[in-house]
Amino acid sequence: MMMRKVSLVMPVYNTNSDLFKDAVESVLKQEYDCFELIIVDDGSSEEIAELCDAFLPVDSRIRVVHQENSGVSAARNNGTALSTGDYVMYMDSDDVLAPYALREGMEIIDRTGAQFLFAGVQHIKNRQEFNCTASAEPEFTVYSKDETDVVRKAFLTQRKKEYLNINATGFVNRGPCARLIRTDIAKSVKFDDRLRIGEDVEWNMRILNACDCVCFVSGLWYGYIVYQSSSLHKYYGNRAQLLERYHKILYENNRDYCSKNPEDYANNMAVSFYSMVLYEYMSDKCPLKESEKRRELKSILKREPWTIMSEPLIRKKLPLRYRAFINACKCGVGLSMLKIWERIKRWKR
Repeated sequence: MMMRKVSLVMPVYNTNSDLFKDAVESVLKQEYDCFELIIVDDGSSEEIAELCDAFLPVDSRIRVVHQENSGVSAARNNGTALSTGDYVMYMDSDDVLAPYALREGMEIIDRTGAQFLFAGVQHIKNRQEFNCTASAEPEFTVYSKDETDVVRKAFLTQRKKEYLNINATGFVNRGPCARLIRTDIAKSVKFDDRLRIGEDVEWNMRILNACDCVCFVSGLWYGYIVYQSSSLHKYYGNRAQLLERYHKILYENNRDYCSKNPEDYANNMAVSFYSMVLYEYMSDKCPLKESEKRRELKSILKREPWTIMSEPLIRKKLPLRYRAFINACKCGVGLSMLKIWERIKRWKR
């Protein structure tokens, strides 16, 4: 059988050069040879743009595209449009890929015919922490189109046990990484470049809508490097408005599932609300006084789409942690509660 080709799409925007080199090196060390690496420079500085080009003579499988700064979604879409492989994999320019990831994924595709595979991610501080070992016989679960609501629920709520404890240190994240998508589907289901937050979850949900055969691989494929300036902790200044746009688009594009499972949609919103308070309102960059923060949080909870979290039948199905936190914010003590929780979390470390 002829080897199927994988197109790895890697957006780059002013990435740390050492992490960028590690990311590319982890691709070139793959045990599966039939791939192309498409590096999409999203309007980076001259130094990073030159570094992108410096990879071209290193390996003939590397391609570099330069574009004006348009955001990570546009960069991924452009890279996907240029891909010539049978399957697409997305990778960030500061993360690392397990050496067996492509081989393992393509072997499972040959056995199952899956159109969309997703595997485990490990949060790490540096490349050396990535604890990945190939399995002699990888475990995987195949879902038909009628069974994919299990995956939708997991992507929205992050509460499926099998997805939260992969090889003790890994989990299924809700980004586009540690995934293989058949190219025709990847090209038709584009990232929504209107979104600055939540575009990954929304994209995953639409990918599921387009697939007849989906596969979860219970193994670690991807090392996600977390650092203080990463998008996970970023201060936006208008995160509430960005999240409102995300949740409205998420509902519109997945109306059938969200209307039938409003508690899952609300759970996803509760996670958004919690992270918004943590990274926006408790940030040193937030210019508001404590009293202004309290008033603003109360106001947010009274407007759409956040009000769904307060509907009695839905509220009681939310995890106790989020239910308590939302009630505390309504009473004006949410910030104090979160500060205590964060102190306890640091103490436990």
